[in-house]
Amino acid sequence: MTFRDKLKKIQEAVKAGKGGAVFEYFYDYYKFEAFVIIAVLYFVGSLTYTKLTEKEIVLSGALLNQYNILAEDLVLDMGNEFLTEQGLDLKEKKAEFNTSLRYAHSGDSSFNDATIQGLVAQCSGGTLDFITGDMEAMTIFAYGEYFYDLREILTEEEMELFKPYILYVDLDYQRQVEAALITPEVIPTMVPPDMRYPEKMVEPIPVLIDLRDSALLSEIYIDLVDVLCFGFTVNGPNPDMTKEFMYYLMDM
Repeated sequence: MTFRDKLKKIQEAVKAGKGGAVFEYFYDYYKFEAFVIIAVLYFVGSLTYTKLTEKEIVLSGALLNQYNILAEDLVLDMGNEFLTEQGLDLKEKKAEFNTSLRYAHSGDSSFNDATIQGLVAQCSGGTLDFITGDMEAMTIFAYGEYFYDLREILTEEEMELFKPYILYVDLDYQRQVEAALITPEVIPTMVPPDMRYPEKMVEPIPVLIDLRDSALLSEIYIDLVDVLCFGFTVNGPNPDMTKEFMYYLMDM
């Protein structure tokens, strides 16, 4: 039946005062079109609502090797308290922290590759502001060039202020590792210098902040026995906010 024939039958039903027939004809011939229109309207409405109510992420961080399963509320409260202190509206802004990332130094390391891939994707995509974690794991990522040289983030005055807390990588050691890649059996015998002692390095580069004195993070990393570190990730979208967050963590 052509569209003209369908329309004619509906008009005849209307003239005859058969409302039920009109609905029947409409249902029989246009139910598919009506379903499509309703589905499209629902999708557009849902998308519009999401856009209107979506909060802007003004701080994004990864809390590496955080094993405290009871810390989720503390992490959420920490982010909300920080944003409130910054004078931001929690209805419009949010801090987003990933507490599920793991990197094992020994034992079960099946999740290491997934963690590395996830962090690489976020850093290269410019969606991650910082990483916190134990010094042993953070050393791996520091030599993997995940973090800014602190001199690119902090002023000279701030570098002096944070001097007792700054941790370093040795650029000379990094070059040795890169050169040894052609003979992989050499790498396990190469031990990186202790990040706390730049005087024992050939070419120290400041990359991390020692946060072991952070009362807030001590409540979250309750099982941590190593030094807790903080690093500004390369391509981080909110460096100024991240710096303020570091001050907040150190209660300065």
